[in-house]
Amino acid sequence: MTYQYSDIDQHEALYNVARRYPGGGIEALAHAMTVRLGKQVSPNVLRNKLRPGITSHALNAEEFSLVVELCEEAGVDGAKIPVHALCMRHGMVAVEPLPAGAIATVTDLMIHLGNVSREFADAVKVVTDGADDGKIKPHEAERIQKEVMDLVRAAMALSQATARAAEQAEGGDE
Repeated sequence: MTYQYSDIDQHEALYNVARRYPGGGIEALAHAMTVRLGKQVSPNVLRNKLRPGITSHALNAEEFSLVVELCEEAGVDGAKIPVHALCMRHGMVAVEPLPAGAIATVTDLMIHLGNVSREFADAVKVVTDGADDGKIKPHEAERIQKEVMDLVRAAMALSQATARAAEQAEGGDE
């Protein structure tokens, strides 16, 4: 059985994302880091720094950030998941801002409200499914945490869109 790495542990999430880097995973990522930094990044050292459970090597904050940045630029699906996991570890939630200049209409607010409702329903389902035997197992807790964070992000997107719509309405009344 293959070990399933977690998306709510920042170290495991970063390893997951790095392995999906286009053109060869960690080897290709090491090459991209070499180009960006202007100094050699060994694929083997990078793999040891990224792989959970290897304690002889560790990423620094700048390397963590660069891995996320390069994966995002390369279009790796879920490139920001490690950032969300890092925030979760510290009891915080990472929320992406609305794009600069984005217009928020009442229709957009209704769409965001629908997203909040869907995420709430998803959270209710995983909590009730997890609690059906009277216990929350570790894998169930992980799923619940992920769904609750998705709910919080959806609520924050609604909040941001509401503020943007109010700013636009105020600017239009002048």
